[in-house]
Amino acid sequence: MVVIDAAILIEAGWDDLCDEVWIATAPEAHVIQRLGSRNNLTEEQVRARMASQISTEERVKHAHVIIENDGDLEELRRKVRAVWKERLAGRNTAARHHG
Repeated sequence: MVVIDAAILIEAGWDDLCDEVWIATAPEAHVIQRLGSRNNLTEEQVRARMASQISTEERVKHAHVIIENDGDLEELRRKVRAVWKERLAGRNTAARHHG
């Protein structure tokens, strides 16, 4: 397995190269607060950055997995690990039946 963390994967058209596309979504207020704090940006700067990217709705259209990032970092880690185990188990089961 190869995992690619690429913020512009869909915009670049690289999603066709992937077996699965996972996205994390978050409430707008959370995004504004997180980006502002992390990158020392004003709300206007964060909103300008968000406006320059494709919308969440458009990203969702390309996604196989959508993870709601509405909690803290540890909660996000738990969600990602749970989905990873579920998807990996599904692939292993399919490989045993087809192999």
